[in-house]
Amino acid sequence: MTLLTELTLGQDQFISDLSIKIEHYLTHLGAPTGCGKTTFIIEELAKKSKVLMLCPVNVQVAQLAHDFKDDPRVQCLTANDTSNSLDADVIVCVYDKLQQLLDSGVHFSEYTLVIDEAHKIYQAASYRESALTPILNAIDDHTFKQVITISATFQRDIFPLEFNEQIEILHRNKSQPKAEVHFYKNRTSLEESLLTIYPTDGKVAIIRLNDKEAIKQMKVGFEMQDMRVLEIHSDNQKSSEVIQFLETSHIADYDIVLCTSLLDEAINIKNNNIEMVHIFGKLHCDEIKQFIGRCRKSSPEFCLHLLNFELNRVQIEISEERKNLESLCHSALTFCTDLNKLGTPMSSAVSKVNYTVECHQRFSPIRYDSRDNLPPSINDIALLAKLYTATMEAQYQNDHTLNKALIGINCFESVKFFDTNTDEHRDLVCEILAQVSEAQENTRNLAIADYLAAADCTENDVTNLTTSAINELAEEHQQSGPISGIAQSMLKLSLILPPDQALDAIKQNRAQQVLEFAHSVQKRLDIIPIMDALKEDLKRDGKVALNGQEAIEKYFLEAYRQFAKKNSEFKNFIGKLNITGFSVQKNNKFKVTSRFIYAIIRDFTVCEEKRSGGKQSFIISKIGAFGYDYNIRSIKTSSRAKILRKSQVNVTPEVDPIP
Repeated sequence: MTLLTELTLGQDQFISDLSIKIEHYLTHLGAPTGCGKTTFIIEELAKKSKVLMLCPVNVQVAQLAHDFKDDPRVQCLTANDTSNSLDADVIVCVYDKLQQLLDSGVHFSEYTLVIDEAHKIYQAASYRESALTPILNAIDDHTFKQVITISATFQRDIFPLEFNEQIEILHRNKSQPKAEVHFYKNRTSLEESLLTIYPTDGKVAIIRLNDKEAIKQMKVGFEMQDMRVLEIHSDNQKSSEVIQFLETSHIADYDIVLCTSLLDEAINIKNNNIEMVHIFGKLHCDEIKQFIGRCRKSSPEFCLHLLNFELNRVQIEISEERKNLESLCHSALTFCTDLNKLGTPMSSAVSKVNYTVECHQRFSPIRYDSRDNLPPSINDIALLAKLYTATMEAQYQNDHTLNKALIGINCFESVKFFDTNTDEHRDLVCEILAQVSEAQENTRNLAIADYLAAADCTENDVTNLTTSAINELAEEHQQSGPISGIAQSMLKLSLILPPDQALDAIKQNRAQQVLEFAHSVQKRLDIIPIMDALKEDLKRDGKVALNGQEAIEKYFLEAYRQFAKKNSEFKNFIGKLNITGFSVQKNNKFKVTSRFIYAIIRDFTVCEEKRSGGKQSFIISKIGAFGYDYNIRSIKTSSRAKILRKSQVNVTPEVDPIP
């Protein structure tokens, strides 16, 4: 049973003023941002024990390194520091560094482990498994003398370990800003509203988009309106502008800050002129609180921008969701074992199962590394992340649940909801967006021209675009602006497409769709049975004619039935995946909808589609998005061409060489 201790901070008080005693092995310290948690660790905690403090990201370590550069008690191991020598009372490093320190032979039995921003253990679990697993293992194995988790927002029910004590520091600011939630009928309206954000002269507006490409586009749009824009994301976190911000914790000489989740991660902003914070898209209310808390000396107005469909209107019970997800994980693990028994290498089986679940449920349920010589297991870290997402979805059921969640984080005086109409500024914004699109198109075309020139090619002649040339250009242009994107895309696409078709995919903005197609036909277990059936029929007949809804549905159902005969766990796995349009009924039979079927045919094949007299028909002539010639063995419908030796070409002139 967890001991709960609640303490209250007075006005102008900090955590160090409370004489907190940490007496147990595993303690959680919950405290608002800006209450002196780092000072408490260095000034108080380090008096009793050496401390290893883990931070979620390198930029936070870099910021602390700057803040404590003259303090010999603090040693910050930044991203550029390869040393494992620990020479101070408080060692600060990123989560990912822990395993390296453990492997180096350092003994931590007399250290206290402090995990800052501990909510990241489940928030970031979907993409940082390798960094987070050693942390949980170290806690479980009692590697440290004591463990303290610190967070302004923490969901104890999701955390997989039981705390001995939970200390909650309560503090309420005198003044709190108002919050607004704006809803839009479509994405165009939402984008139009973004470019109408105008901070007052001398003030700063922070806009969180969490989409690097959208940030780059909107930066151009704001600059066309003579605004000074700072962009912050993983691609430019080492730029001089971002480094200056991190070192000073101050946004200087900018009107707009466009950022991704990188700004969520315990990075302080000490400006007193932050006027507005805008978040576009769903974000867990805990993360909204964390984001707002970065503004240490400002109390900005807050606006959350959502599309109408982002309220899911579905009631979510977290306990039931946990039960269903755990059941899916067990089915996925069993399916991996079955596929392996039937001849699929275990690494391939896990890859297929994880990719399929990722496509439909947005997490990878199975953990496996062939180098460990251990069997696959359920990925508990990924399950944490999925459960956390479920708690967010529960907040976004409807207006009432969202209002309750926003009020519940104790950041806002009030919350108001609006249906937003952008007609007032539409003409101006549409003109700006058109100019932005044209500018980006010109930049991309120039980058393609530069790439072709570097390869000694032209638009009509790519003979010199050989495999070695593509590899060399990708190596040469890793960080070279727009041409870098072209070079890296060509490197990926040329593995599955001829060079001329790879180049066409880039010109037509199809690169991402082509790569998704390639992954899906090789890994998606709800797609593979259909591709297998089409491949065999196309090999035999040259085309597949599907006439009428009944015939189309029958073709798909038979493909799934044949696959299920060979893979006994397939049906159970599909039943638990909750795929829209593809399910297993109570009578244990597959069910597909026309929308699900038609989407696969249109997205994965070259086909002639007709509808006459209410009857839908497809004539499929090829597997492959956009009609490209994919070099993917699992979908090839023709045998590899036989190449005659040159000395034999003229020996039997009556026989034509196979082209």
